[in-house]
Amino acid sequence: MSLNAPIHGAPRPPRPCPPGSSIDLWFMGVIAATSVALVVLMLRVVQLQIRPSGRLAQHIDERATTAPEPGVRGDILDRRGRLLAGSRFGHRVFIDPVQFPMPPDESMQRLADASGIAIEVIAQKLIPKIAENERRLGAHAEPISTQPELPDSGPSMEPDQGAGAIAPTSLALDEGGEGGDLEFPGGATTPAPSGASKSPRLIRYVSLGGILDDWRVNMVQELKIPGVHLELRGVREQTTPELTAALLGVVGVEHEGRLGAERVFDQIMRPKSGRLRYIRDAARRPLWVEQGGYTAPERGHDAKLSIDLELQRALMEELKAGVEKADAAGGRAVLVDPRTGEVVAICDFVRHVPGAVAFNWDNPTDTRRKIVIPNAKEAIANPLLAHNRCVEDVYEPGSTFKPFMWSMTTELGLADPDEMIDTEDGVWVTPYGRTVRDVVKKPHMTWAQVLVNSSNIGMSKVTRRMSDKQMRDAVVGFGFGTRSDIGLPGESPGLVTTQKAWGKYTQTSVASGHEVAVTPIQMARAFCAFARTGKDAGTMPRLRLTAVDPLQAPLAEPVRVLTP
Repeated sequence: MSLNAPIHGAPRPPRPCPPGSSIDLWFMGVIAATSVALVVLMLRVVQLQIRPSGRLAQHIDERATTAPEPGVRGDILDRRGRLLAGSRFGHRVFIDPVQFPMPPDESMQRLADASGIAIEVIAQKLIPKIAENERRLGAHAEPISTQPELPDSGPSMEPDQGAGAIAPTSLALDEGGEGGDLEFPGGATTPAPSGASKSPRLIRYVSLGGILDDWRVNMVQELKIPGVHLELRGVREQTTPELTAALLGVVGVEHEGRLGAERVFDQIMRPKSGRLRYIRDAARRPLWVEQGGYTAPERGHDAKLSIDLELQRALMEELKAGVEKADAAGGRAVLVDPRTGEVVAICDFVRHVPGAVAFNWDNPTDTRRKIVIPNAKEAIANPLLAHNRCVEDVYEPGSTFKPFMWSMTTELGLADPDEMIDTEDGVWVTPYGRTVRDVVKKPHMTWAQVLVNSSNIGMSKVTRRMSDKQMRDAVVGFGFGTRSDIGLPGESPGLVTTQKAWGKYTQTSVASGHEVAVTPIQMARAFCAFARTGKDAGTMPRLRLTAVDPLQAPLAEPVRVLTP
């Protein structure tokens, strides 16, 4: 049998298709169409991710969350590096009325016990907001869910934060804030439902007040009451508010300087906030942080004041003793280094005087004790509420003003220290009929003794040798009528009679420190002209609230008012 003979009954092999057949072309067409469709689909996906349409963008659920990380505000230090004011972080409670359990009585009591906040305070803040939300819901035609999901409020790694979650520092809504798109502290947002423009705007944020103690924070977290949350807040604390409160001032809600040194040095002490950007899943649980997704916060720079805390303490003690001894309503004191112009101590003390009443301008002859310090009760109760009277409030300097008029009269060559002055045995009537009296009654005094004995008669007689313009220029030359530019907000320039209104009555009054209003900081600066020595004698330094750094540029050029 031939090996090449066909075997009967065996299957025949398929014959190859000729090139260019319809089956081959159909197969290639399917592959090409599929490839084109995949390319188009890929391009569409890229287009939707990069630049989605406006309608589609409203329904996108961003899976990347950015949580801010607050920086620390710089400290305020005294000239020797002692801490005057510093920052820390604490927590306070806020409530989402939409999620708070109903009826609220039991939950409010539990929250009050844990937080230490009186239940009356909680009810006073929360119940009106719940009632307002119910009113808005009742007035709305369409039903709306009253239990929306609370957005994530930070990079917690817990599967479910639940009640008591801690939110980052920055507040998106103030107390009683409303939200269609609810924005919680930290920048996370709950999208409003479809047709949000038709939905009522519900109150979603009610703050309960101050910072909690750490042990109370843990108790509030353990409550797990729906709608009760904790937010991280910056706390600014002063080490010696009884000594420096009015000088240092206060910061606002966002830790920005509002008053005093906090405002003056706000720009250098402000921190730069950091951020953490992370990816989360559909259940809002953190998954990972991409490279470059974390930016560390930067701490603000410290402000080193010229104040010496111990000298401030000593000056305050002396001031209080003097006020008590004089049975006065208050007192002010400023201590300046005349060489550098550094303000090393600045004190303001207000004392409660039993039986004192406000000054009656309509009946100035009232013999009762007078108190003319504005907001004295508030200043006594809380020093942080007091304004800095050493730079803001003016007063008539009286006889303490005489050295400036005496020195300028002598400077102009209009009198000699040894010149004998007729002081009229203590009573003198001016040529225009005004009576001037002395406490130290003598028939004659030298020009030097006039200053030592504070003679009103001697000052009035001799300073009349100056022209009106010369005397007013002398007052302005010593810095009165202009601000010291120390930097503290609210500084008063004082009051000096205008040249046009200056007359013979003014000439007599100003000679003894009347009809002129000054601030303690102005007086301290002017007296530096007598305290400086050498080539700087007779000059006034530029006052400063920051400590002098010997490695920095030289001090500003002083202002000369008298010859050495």
